[in-house]
Amino acid sequence: MVVITIEQYNGVCVLDSEQERLKVLGVLDVGDVWGIGRQLSKRMNTMGIYTALQLCAMPIGLVRKNFNVEVERVVLELNGQVCKSWGVARADKKQIFSTRSMGNRITDLESLQQALAKHAAIASYKARK
Repeated sequence: MVVITIEQYNGVCVLDSEQERLKVLGVLDVGDVWGIGRQLSKRMNTMGIYTALQLCAMPIGLVRKNFNVEVERVVLELNGQVCKSWGVARADKKQIFSTRSMGNRITDLESLQQALAKHAAIASYKARK
């Protein structure tokens, strides 16, 4: 029998067999699972869930009842179902900001008009881009 410690993986590993996946999840503390914070892990510990393997063995209905949708997604991901993909294109921006400071206090109308024209030009450039 081979004893696995999480430190051997240096934070990254490829689990290419079901046996290896179950072995690693069995030694991984539930609080070390990405997306499970300190409060959630305490709550899970009171429910008798101490390892990632115990978490992924939980029925989805029970997860949905006791936790939020993000924990449900974590459980699905632990079971091999992809819920979040990394290659999704970002949504178009709905707002454009130009937040440069003036450097000096504006006290006259002409300086204010010039500053507003500059910010409008920057925002227009960003919109065209």
